[in-house]
Amino acid sequence: MPIPEERLHFTVTWLWKLRRYWEDEIPLRIHSRETDEGGTNQWHPEFARWLLRADLNDQRWRDNPDQRVRTTRAMRKLREKYPREYEVIYRIVVLDHTISQTQQWLNDRAEIHRKPERYSREAVLLYLLNGAEKTHSWW
Repeated sequence: MPIPEERLHFTVTWLWKLRRYWEDEIPLRIHSRETDEGGTNQWHPEFARWLLRADLNDQRWRDNPDQRVRTTRAMRKLREKYPREYEVIYRIVVLDHTISQTQQWLNDRAEIHRKPERYSREAVLLYLLNGAEKTHSWW
């Protein structure tokens, strides 16, 4: 059964966004080119925001989490509830592996652990589609 074009478009678009949000964790610059009154380098505003984030137990933080935190939460939930979808999403989105490389990794791991499962390309694609849909709904 062919996959609808709209679902493929949604999946690709969402996975690109998810990748950008995932990579948003660490600021590229620690210091700005400014110095403070004491002559020491000032932190770059992005680094200061990243370093001085509110405590995750703070209600304000729960009400207004940034995109990276929302992404981390969605990925953790996926890992807890649907580990295969998580493995596929993580390998393709975060590690930049192809569907074929992910399929090979899943099959190699199944063999090493003496599991009877073997993964086809179609199965990996379905895990990818389902993982994208689930992370989007939890995000």
